[in-house]
Amino acid sequence: MASRSMKSPAVSASLGPAPVSTDDEGGFAREHVSVPSDGVPLDQCLTREWLVTDGLGGYASGSVPGPHTRRYHGLLVAPLAPPLGRHVLLSHLDELVSGVAGATPVSLSSHEFEDGTIHPRGLDHLRSFELIDGRPTWIWDIGSGGQIERQIWCDTSNPVADASGHHASATHISWTLLGVPSATLQIRPLATSRDFHAEWRGNGDWHFEISPVRKSHTSPPYLDARSAQDHAVIDVRAHQHAPSWHLVATPPRGATWNWDSSSAGWWWNFLHREERARGFDHVEDLYCVGTLSTTMQEGQALTVTATVAAIGAAPNPAPGAGRTVVTRRTASPPRRVSVAASLTIEPPSASVGQVQGDADSRFLEQLRRAANDFIVVRNFSDRHGSGASTGRTVIAGYHWFGDWGRDTMIALPGLTQLTGRVAEACEVLGAWARVVNRGMLPNRFPDSGAQLGEGDYNTVDATLWFIHAIDRIDTMAGGALVDSLWPVLTEIIDCHTAGTRHGIGVDPADGLVRCSDGQLTWMDARVDGIDQTPRAGKPVEVNALWIHALSLMSQWADGRGDRQGADRYRVAGTRASESFQRRFWCGPTTGGWHRVDGTTGYLLDVIDGPQGNDASLRPNQLIAAALPATPLTRTQRRQVTETVRAHLWTPRGVRTLTPADPRYRGKCSGTAETRDSAYHRGTAWAWLLGPMVDAWMLSHETGARALLSPLREHLWDDAGVGTISEIFDGDAPHTARGSIAQAWSVAEVGRAWIASTPLA
Repeated sequence: MASRSMKSPAVSASLGPAPVSTDDEGGFAREHVSVPSDGVPLDQCLTREWLVTDGLGGYASGSVPGPHTRRYHGLLVAPLAPPLGRHVLLSHLDELVSGVAGATPVSLSSHEFEDGTIHPRGLDHLRSFELIDGRPTWIWDIGSGGQIERQIWCDTSNPVADASGHHASATHISWTLLGVPSATLQIRPLATSRDFHAEWRGNGDWHFEISPVRKSHTSPPYLDARSAQDHAVIDVRAHQHAPSWHLVATPPRGATWNWDSSSAGWWWNFLHREERARGFDHVEDLYCVGTLSTTMQEGQALTVTATVAAIGAAPNPAPGAGRTVVTRRTASPPRRVSVAASLTIEPPSASVGQVQGDADSRFLEQLRRAANDFIVVRNFSDRHGSGASTGRTVIAGYHWFGDWGRDTMIALPGLTQLTGRVAEACEVLGAWARVVNRGMLPNRFPDSGAQLGEGDYNTVDATLWFIHAIDRIDTMAGGALVDSLWPVLTEIIDCHTAGTRHGIGVDPADGLVRCSDGQLTWMDARVDGIDQTPRAGKPVEVNALWIHALSLMSQWADGRGDRQGADRYRVAGTRASESFQRRFWCGPTTGGWHRVDGTTGYLLDVIDGPQGNDASLRPNQLIAAALPATPLTRTQRRQVTETVRAHLWTPRGVRTLTPADPRYRGKCSGTAETRDSAYHRGTAWAWLLGPMVDAWMLSHETGARALLSPLREHLWDDAGVGTISEIFDGDAPHTARGSIAQAWSVAEVGRAWIASTPLA
């Protein structure tokens, strides 16, 4: 069975936060991130990573100082079967600025090689890195008082369309000259063509297929037709079976690009230090496809686009054409949010570019930007593998996660509330409904893009989270969603009642849901065939979600005039609720294995498991305390949240096991085996702050916002800049680990932040 931890790497230790700044110049919200020129050690700066995404599952990403530290870094990482099949095509650009009067040539680039050498050392000239309206922005000193600014972006809400109208990945890189009259910019693209999970080595007898430079007199659809005269187009392919991609160089009016193919050839032995730390292959070779150069004038912006879109003679303009490059000297275009006019939820209140007046507002506005990264296009077939159609799904995390059922359903309500993309959220739920089989949602879609198989349906909780998500999105959409999905909803309840795969079904003895496989909940790590958190039996959060689902089904059936169905769901829910209250509460005399001496007033983690009841002090009980339909009194909710606050809460997330338990692992680092063994045995998860805040607000008058506030430091100057990591060490200083941008982390923190906003 697939475990979500299979490809989770560790991120190096993080620094404390750099000062957060805003700047009214040009009306932009800006956040400063530590760079070596701030006096911060390079090894620590290299743990800061940037990310921009394309709405298809592709992205561009790298370290803030420049060297790629992961095999997943690259400037064009394109999904060949969106959102999966992701390949690194353009890895780096090697950039050199010359021709500045009174100054020597300055490299902007930095690469790290296998022997530890960093060359060239553009990072020594790097003056600042900021997010300007969420867009990565670098400034280098180039001598004689001059600077050059670079920005990188994709268009998440409107992915590039090629000449045939098909959406395709594209990354845009722009440079603007500041403070000197003119300079020459030289760019050498460094290419590869590999699955992003692998490393590639070169061969001196192997040369990429690179077309002669051609000119397009028609603007590509993602560029302003007025911004240039001729676009230099370079077609690149690693070999005859590899995907083709293109560089489109766009100088300002009156300037041209020069192309030198004599510099084409292999560059050897680039190091990915994070892969080395994980014990994986960590060296790759890259192919220089040639050299582009042009003369820049002060204030002019030059743009290069890397794309897999076909660049034809008469491209079909896509939404967003005419977009200008955002610099300190230009106005930012309005943010586009796809929301049906009839829907009741509001899109983000502040347009991109509007300065937020305080740290709380800036935090929320950046979470809104980050949330857009995860909603992407997917082609779906129905449960029988037929009837393909285009829909939407949720990428669980960047860089390496695909779309997982559980992650999608937990994250979707928060992502929708943050972005206002209600219509697309309905698409997501409708698309996933098509693949429900025997009352179950798949755990995930295969990374290979293959059709779903029987082995992909290996989750006990994703389907119940699906019902929870339908309820949240149906409310935002005005109530039409439940009716459209009613046949699927009734199938889910019927199959769970009668029994389905993996021993999942209702126990007639108490009305609670059980499962026979210990790897079916979100705590699914497995090492050498051994479950690290075996939870066969009746997990607490699964049964809380089951009771919640029955309550919703009774309400919905009643609203549809189905009184018989409403009564049936109500009776089943009442029986399960009574059993839950009687069997899960851990009082002073309650027995159970893994119980920590002296701890009481919380919920058992699993009952009726192979070894009896599991009294491990874990955070899954928060989900029960957070759902209104769960049969807990206000006093019990308060006890649960206070127990969790005392034993499991950290400033970055909620631990998966109390440190008082001898199985606790405080650091999630090292080899894949040691990471997976710690994944749910102490590691802290940011997404759990969502249900913790919900439960806290149901049982306390104040204090919910304080559970979230420390994450402001992480958002701006730690790991993935401007987003929230997947996991953190349970031990202080709670180093960020795992993926640098996780959907449910952003979604649940953002949703809880909104919910805990003090009333005016």
